[in-house]
Amino acid sequence: PFAGNLELEPIKTVSTEFSYKRHFDGDFLFVFTGFTKSFENLIDTRTFIVPDSLITSTSQNIGFVEYTNSASGKASGFEVTVQKRLTDKLSGRLSYTYMKATGTSSTAEDNFQLALAGESSTESIDVPLSWDQRHSVIFDFDYETNALRLDAVFRLFSPLPFTTPGSSIPNNA
Repeated sequence: PFAGNLELEPIKTVSTEFSYKRHFDGDFLFVFTGFTKSFENLIDTRTFIVPDSLITSTSQNIGFVEYTNSASGKASGFEVTVQKRLTDKLSGRLSYTYMKATGTSSTAEDNFQLALAGESSTESIDVPLSWDQRHSVIFDFDYETNALRLDAVFRLFSPLPFTTPGSSIPNNA
């Protein structure tokens, strides 16, 4: 039921990032980075259904879906990183990131999927996006000699948002 749209506008993205770096004692590095990103003209769908008065008892539901520039979103957050050379051969890095991503649609077919489920469109409200991962912690350890390099990375992430059964708001938990 999808129909193309030759009048789609390009996606507009505005990004801002700032960083503060500081070296201590030559072997210790501290970095703080803040960021924001806004998206406009993201692609989503609008569903058109023929009114019931035009559908006869022998016809099926009639309609189509058109791609539109109706979605928008924004992401913002910060990252803190500390890095330390422990010995000549061993170093480590720890970073923590907090990010919040909200918008009117996570994918180009979100509003179509809502229409299939009998729910209303989210074009006018911001909801957490499906890739909104609020917290992440990464540990990285490096061991290096002339003949060998070992790297161990441990990543911990908070869960992604999901929609509870029966909810009309996507990604509500």
